[in-house]
Amino acid sequence: LLNIEKRQFEKGVKLFEEGVFHEAKIALEAITAEQEEINTAICRYCPERALFYIAECNFYLNEYDAEPYLTGLFRRHRNAPIVSGTLFNIANYYFSKEDHSRALSFYEMIDRSSITEEMKVAIEFNVGYISFIQGNYLEAREKLSQIPSGHQKTEDAIFYAAISNVELGDLKEAEAGFLSLEQSEYKKQIPYYLANIFIRTGDNIRLINYLGPIIEDGANYDNYTELLRIYGEALYDDENYDGVVKYLGM
Repeated sequence: LLNIEKRQFEKGVKLFEEGVFHEAKIALEAITAEQEEINTAICRYCPERALFYIAECNFYLNEYDAEPYLTGLFRRHRNAPIVSGTLFNIANYYFSKEDHSRALSFYEMIDRSSITEEMKVAIEFNVGYISFIQGNYLEAREKLSQIPSGHQKTEDAIFYAAISNVELGDLKEAEAGFLSLEQSEYKKQIPYYLANIFIRTGDNIRLINYLGPIIEDGANYDNYTELLRIYGEALYDDENYDGVVKYLGM
């Protein structure tokens, strides 16, 4: 019986990992049903883990009783090692669906002491990003600043934290963040943000010196038309009227 249950469990997990959630649920439910029927010590290979895989399947299949089922599991198996991993996966599922309120509710349920450092970093980034989307820039900056250097989400975290700093009026920190991303995947977006920082700080000469090479480089930047306008107006303020005619057509 133990070998049969083990094979059935492995079959269910394999189907789960392949994303075949309906069949995975059926395979895993067979284990729990058999255990209830036989009720012997030998039939206990991984019933607890099977139940939590079933709980995840319920969410991915949009089962009406997904949350009550999971709540019942928590009451009966609160200290199970798999609990935090299940919550993490479900939270990430809702995060990927942009259902941010539900994602947050599951992230908040996770016991941070029972998960890996990699999972902690993922949670900090996702919660920080949700805070950013919701306009809570202070919390966004706090969470995103905790993403370590060299992580796959480091550049994303710096970018959103820099925008948060702009919104919070911390322009010096924002500038440092954007400058550190000039060779990143965000490089086409950086000039627009830095130009607006220089406008807000009233540093017209620096604005001209910064945008000059970028404008000459061509339109390979986001918001290039706007950058052209900003550059022309900066030249006008500097009384460089030949440049104004060249760049603004005036």
